[in-house]
Amino acid sequence: MVVRVGLDEPVCMTGGVAKNLGVVKALEENLGIKIIIPDEPQITGALGAACLAQNIH
Repeated sequence: MVVRVGLDEPVCMTGGVAKNLGVVKALEENLGIKIIIPDEPQITGALGAACLAQNIH
């Protein structure tokens, strides 16, 4: 997908898979970049949706 859409740094990975350090490390090595992982990556999508629902930006 990166080849198709491009890559702008910094890169942040969200979702439950971001807790899998093996996947994160493989992506970092493949892309040649450092990936930022939030403290609770599995809830970032839900948090964003809740903020949008409450019209909080």
